[in-house]
Amino acid sequence: MKLIRTEDAAGQVLCHDITQIIPGEFKGARFRKGHIIQPEDIPVLLSIGKENLYVWEKKPGILHEDEAAALLYKAAAGRNIHGTEPKEGKIELIADCDGLLKIDRDTALMTSTGSAICGAAAVLGAEPVVKCEGYKTAIAVSTVVIFGTLSMFLYPVLYRHGIVSLTPEQMGIYTGATLHEVAHVVGAGNAMNGEISDAAIIVKMIRVMMLAPVLLVMSLLLARRTKGGAGRAKVTIPWFAFGFLAVIGFNSLDLLPEAAVAGINSFDTFLLTMAMTALGTETSIDKFRQAGAKPFVLAGLLYVWLVAGGYFVTKYLVGIL
Repeated sequence: MKLIRTEDAAGQVLCHDITQIIPGEFKGARFRKGHIIQPEDIPVLLSIGKENLYVWEKKPGILHEDEAAALLYKAAAGRNIHGTEPKEGKIELIADCDGLLKIDRDTALMTSTGSAICGAAAVLGAEPVVKCEGYKTAIAVSTVVIFGTLSMFLYPVLYRHGIVSLTPEQMGIYTGATLHEVAHVVGAGNAMNGEISDAAIIVKMIRVMMLAPVLLVMSLLLARRTKGGAGRAKVTIPWFAFGFLAVIGFNSLDLLPEAAVAGINSFDTFLLTMAMTALGTETSIDKFRQAGAKPFVLAGLLYVWLVAGGYFVTKYLVGIL
């Protein structure tokens, strides 16, 4: 960077924004950083009091930021991608066609929620917050069933054959932190040993307790988008999720006899079955065809992250803690 007289600046590159102020009319950048000064710009610069300017001083081995951005663009851009003009050291990459995972927001949210928290229960809990069509909920539930059931059989095999080198405590954390459903965690844990099962269930229940805050945050974020430009959407408060936390607290007090708890659990299973049946009435093979393979590709990528990423986090991060 060097300071030169404005009269000598034609063809030079500005190193900073030049602000112009017209009282009562305009105040802002008249020339932007990176602008190549043209001969017709010089009278304008002088009229706003710029008798000297800091301009780019090119030296051997030093690139201007826009030149560097152009090199990065050339290295990163492939087929079906074009870039904007360099500006302030950046070029935006724009795809010319849809990608493999161009999924509508609702399907992506429902699928991700099922993988992240507690499977089908999380999907059903998210439905009134996301307000999506029933078939999208059914698709998200199906991804949970497919990949969660696969893990329930895969994890015991990996552990018993020494493919995952984890202690029983670490294996319990890994199982509870990465399997989809509580039932999947119980099944996989019991297939290994009691110590693993106990740790896995505790970790899984901590994930389940995250359902309420996740749904609340999701509702707040979704409410930020506008409805036809008419302002923000109404925030949907997931009251049932807070009821869920209240029941967890009440049940932890052991105030009800075991027979009553068993009866409530049976009734809960019946209600969940009815909810799943109701989803089926709104779903058809045509709806699955309409969605295509993309939701399952997304669920598969999430599954790979849970299995592989979860393993490395458990082994190397949890081991340190």
